[in-house]
Amino acid sequence: GIKSGSQSHINMDNPYGYDPLNPEILRVLSENGKITITGSAFANKYIKKSLKRIDELGLRIVSQTKVDPKGFKTIDGNQIESKQLDQFVIERAK
Repeated sequence: GIKSGSQSHINMDNPYGYDPLNPEILRVLSENGKITITGSAFANKYIKKSLKRIDELGLRIVSQTKVDPKGFKTIDGNQIESKQLDQFVIERAK
């Protein structure tokens, strides 16, 4: 029920079990919208696979930083064990 192109910023924290750049996410993202994905790009295969498809999806990474994992949980509610997490800000390529 979310209108197409209505979201200017979408946050994904430790996406696991799904593609964080799936067609539904891209459908609701506005023309100049951004997606922030935070998680371990090394350990999380869903992030890793999505980042490999950035160009074919018409997206680009505008920033990549490391963040403190404090407060980020795994799917079962445990603290993430990584010492640092990767944070990617992605936008539609112009």
